[in-house]
Amino acid sequence: MNMLGIESLDLAEKAGQLLRLLGQAERLSILLAIGEGEACVCHLEAVFGLRQAHISQQLMVLRDAGLVTDRRDGWNIFTGWSGRKSTW
Repeated sequence: MNMLGIESLDLAEKAGQLLRLLGQAERLSILLAIGEGEACVCHLEAVFGLRQAHISQQLMVLRDAGLVTDRRDGWNIFTGWSGRKSTW
């Protein structure tokens, strides 16, 4: 019988966390809308027809996971892919 090592279990746990994070359709849609560029919450609000507060909450989850970063430009905050290697 092939036994999984602790490293394999840790990797599986991290993969499960990422899949749960992306399992929420709105978060995945936001990532796809950002694409390779960046987007302001007001742009995402217009695309999805969702409230600003809801989009901001989803972006916070993605930011906490290290998938996106923010950049302020005047009154607007633009969100884009983090560009760094994921800890997943």
